[in-house]
Amino acid sequence: MTTKSANISNYKQGIQFNALPKTFREAIIAVKRLGVSYIWIDSLCIIQDSLEDWAKEANRMAGIYSNSYLTLAASKSTGPEDGCFSVTPRKYLSKEFEVGLEIEKASKVYVRKPIDHSVWPL
Repeated sequence: MTTKSANISNYKQGIQFNALPKTFREAIIAVKRLGVSYIWIDSLCIIQDSLEDWAKEANRMAGIYSNSYLTLAASKSTGPEDGCFSVTPRKYLSKEFEVGLEIEKASKVYVRKPIDHSVWPL
């Protein structure tokens, strides 16, 4: 699901939650559970077929991400319907806690131990 010149006016009116791909729905649920009011999803917030919008928003990206409260990355996902979350072996987890909203029943959230990226070649 992407914002394009042909659908932006419709998207500004609203997008039905159930029409979103699973990954977007899970990201929205996660930020709501954390008490965050806004979410930036690149493919929805940037008009994908507009070089002008891409140029404008690309200039703002560093500020958007560096000033974000939280960044979610569905990096294990192979597509928009895979979702944000996967099972991680317990040996890599540093913390686990339960959260819940009225949207869905309470779920567990796992926090991964930090990875030392400095040892990876550039």
